[in-house]
Amino acid sequence: MRNVKRLIFRIASDLSLVACVALIILWGRSTQHRDEYRFTRHGRVFALASVDGRVVIDNWPQIIEFGERKQRQEVRLLGPRVGGSYDVPRQNLGRLSALGARKPPPLTSNTLFFYWIGVVITAILPALRFVRRFRRELQVYRQYRPAARLRCWKCGYDLTGNTSGTCPECGAPIPK
Repeated sequence: MRNVKRLIFRIASDLSLVACVALIILWGRSTQHRDEYRFTRHGRVFALASVDGRVVIDNWPQIIEFGERKQRQEVRLLGPRVGGSYDVPRQNLGRLSALGARKPPPLTSNTLFFYWIGVVITAILPALRFVRRFRRELQVYRQYRPAARLRCWKCGYDLTGNTSGTCPECGAPIPK
């Protein structure tokens, strides 16, 4: 039963270590890139995104979609391009100014969790395993290390079994 518990602990700590390393990699990537998974809820587009060291749910795709839709409408209202400038029909001027006055929806962002918290939590089991292993190795070392031998402080001669109080090699006194 004890071996089964050790095996389960070892597997759990290994998986936790893999998760910790993966979170560290994602954390580093999130400082340089925005990775996202888009989904729709109640007709609105949201993103589950990894950005700036955290995982968030935001409406960034709505803002992008708003900008793209606004750009398509502007191109449609501007008319054909003639010699580097647009030939805007008169009836479209009012619509164009109204289109320019439209504002994108505000960015809403809800943080689900920060990567550093995940790293700390997933590092607990591997740290415990390391501490247990280190203590076991230290215990084995202390149990089997050779006994310290008494040597002369001046010449290094082995004084095991010497009862005279002086070194027979160089005559130096032996401290008690």
